[in-house]
Amino acid sequence: MVAVEKIARNAEGGIDRGAVERMVGQRETAGAEPEYAAARTEVEKILSGIWAGVLNLEQVGIHDNFFKLGGDSILSIQVIARARQAGVELTPRQLLRSRR
Repeated sequence: MVAVEKIARNAEGGIDRGAVERMVGQRETAGAEPEYAAARTEVEKILSGIWAGVLNLEQVGIHDNFFKLGGDSILSIQVIARARQAGVELTPRQLLRSRR
């Protein structure tokens, strides 16, 4: 069990589950060294930058899970749209594979 001081809310006033999961994850892994793997290819660099922007994170590694980082179906649509704007064709199915 993890206690939090304040429940994060989304724009509609509901619980921001992604923010809560990130808070819980940060507290559970406090003191543990994160396993970060930097992007190696141009496409990985583009996508990790897009993920970081959409999820409001400083960095995203190539092995990070979009949904465990707080992503959801609405944010995944934004990722796909931004990827296409950057010239990277990404399908919803490919993004959903990152749940594994």
